Amino acid sequence: MIILSSWAIYHTACFLAEGMAGLEGRRQQQFNTTLFHYLLIFTVSGIVVGSFLHIYMTRKIIAPVRQLIQSMRKLGLGAYPDEITSDAKGELGLLIKQYNQMITQLKVHDGQRKKLISDLSHEIRTPLANLQGYLHGLQSGVITGNASLYHSLYEETKRLTNLMEQIDQLKELDHNTSQTFIIKEAFNIADAVEQCVAMFEWALTEKNISIVIDVEPIQLRADQASIQRVLTNLIDNAIRYYQETGTIQICGKTEEDTYKLSISGPGHEIPQDAIPKLFERFYRIDESRSRNSGGTGLGLAIVKEIIEQHGGDVGFIQDGQKNEFWITLPLVS
Repeated sequence: MIILSSWAIYHTACFLAEGMAGLEGRRQQQFNTTLFHYLLIFTVSGIVVGSFLHIYMTRKIIAPVRQLIQSMRKLGLGAYPDEITSDAKGELGLLIKQYNQMITQLKVHDGQRKKLISDLSHEIRTPLANLQGYLHGLQSGVITGNASLYHSLYEETKRLTNLMEQIDQLKELDHNTSQTFIIKEAFNIADAVEQCVAMFEWALTEKNISIVIDVEPIQLRADQASIQRVLTNLIDNAIRYYQETGTIQICGKTEEDTYKLSISGPGHEIPQDAIPKLFERFYRIDESRSRNSGGTGLGLAIVKEIIEQHGGDVGFIQDGQKNEFWITLPLVS
């Protein structure tokens, strides 16, 4: 286009100069030659500058695209690529930003998956090893079966069953989260608390633990079965780790646009660095004690999953020997 434009300008200028200026032949020839040289210089300069500018802009656009291609090729081979660094703007910059976020999420999810598999294998390995050892001893005649041994074996199988049930609950909760819907119905929270406490009447009597219920009766719209599962896990947690003397208190009251329910009681002191991890899956403060007492490290994780699905929040407060777990649920019409 530069050459074509220069050719058109040259011939047009020569024609106008010849027709209007009245130049003699020699001066007309000088004019044509000078104009041709100027246009030749401008044409060559325009082509060279334009070419370099085109190469620079093309490389600037293609470089991040090539990085994306190489990164995707590395990802396709099963390795996580490094984050792409680029100052690209507009749609290309947005694409690179979204791609980097996707890689980060994949790394996080893969780490969580590996941790889940590691924790799960660790949880299952101990009771299976115990069962295998005792059953081998019974088979070889090294040990003799009695009521105490059979009770221990039964407790190990019960712990495995409980672990599998809680994993199924988490799988169900994850599925519900991906579906982004919850079946809600109106129910009285005070009645739900009473029903959950009644399930632990035998355990409370056996351990001589008193429980005080001070729950404001109110109609909540939520998944009643899930909320009762939350209450059951929290009450079971309070009974399992009950220590010293005192009562377990269950309080519920309305706070602005939320309903807060707390379960507190005397229990083991929890280190400050462990408090932020209490609601993580498979996290246990004392590995050996939790295993012997039947804990799986999934109860509080289930609580957190359910409450967050309802748009609420969970938390923990420690005041000396008193431990308090609390949940909030939004008051929706």
